[in-house]
Amino acid sequence: MSSNPNGTVQWTNSPDWKVYTSQPVSCGPGWYEYGSSCYIVETTVTSTWQTARDDCAALGAHLAVITDAAENTFIVNLLTSLNIGFPVFWLGGNDIAVEGTYVWETAELFVFSAYSPTSIHGIDRNCINIIPSQGWYDDDCTLFLYHVCERNSG
Repeated sequence: MSSNPNGTVQWTNSPDWKVYTSQPVSCGPGWYEYGSSCYIVETTVTSTWQTARDDCAALGAHLAVITDAAENTFIVNLLTSLNIGFPVFWLGGNDIAVEGTYVWETAELFVFSAYSPTSIHGIDRNCINIIPSQGWYDDDCTLFLYHVCERNSG
């Protein structure tokens, strides 16, 4: 930027200039931030719910816990943006201990749900997955699906 003798300001452009911006990245490469959480989506290998849970733990995370509609919308939009051919992902909820009593693996209260109207609940369906275009499903924990991990961003 320079000033002319008449007092006007003129922007100058030089091909040698480089502009750098800084943005805090608290989640790290490959992670997506929402609120106080970071999410990473496994889309290269499918696994059972328990193996997905272990994979998340190895990253210092847990299977994703969705506690309100806004967070669900974020997850749906994130998963939709990935354009996966068979978009089914494990989440961190289950009713393994007591049929029909759902819990999050983090022990957060299960106060929000977004089940698909076509979701079938039953004794052999104990783990929650999400199909972004349809909603949540209660399914067989031994199915091989992708998964979403979550950890605190701090």
